Amino acid sequence: MPTYAAIVRDGKLCFPETQSGLRTQWLTTLKADARVEEKLTRVRRSKSHQQVKCHWGLVVGMIKQKFDDDGFDVMGVPISRDQIQKVLYAKCGAVGDDGEHLTLSKMSTVQASMFFEHCTRWASAQLGLYIPEPDVNWRDHNGTH
Repeated sequence: MPTYAAIVRDGKLCFPETQSGLRTQWLTTLKADARVEEKLTRVRRSKSHQQVKCHWGLVVGMIKQKFDDDGFDVMGVPISRDQIQKVLYAKCGAVGDDGEHLTLSKMSTVQASMFFEHCTRWASAQLGLYIPEPDVNWRDHNGTH
């Protein structure tokens, strides 16, 4: 099923000329009286690079360090960051608008923020691990604005 992007103005879909043309072209390939379903999805801003770094650096990094410090392993092999991520998806995972399981790569900024919060709560409850909030003033500390 093709996807076409539009914006909403005054309660109506407004397609850019190229998108409108592609949509019309696709519709003309269908037989007369063909049944179709058009699904509208609200586009959300993707998670930020800072959120990804915070998740892998703080959340996954601190859990990995805790497991390593405690000697936690699976059949003699230290648990990997990818294995930790799978556990976090299973225990704290995000769910999309249609109930689908979301990975970090598919999360919006809001969903990634909620996932971070759920992960930190899980780490606290299950591991006794305090994961601090990300530094909202990180630019000030790095001398960049």
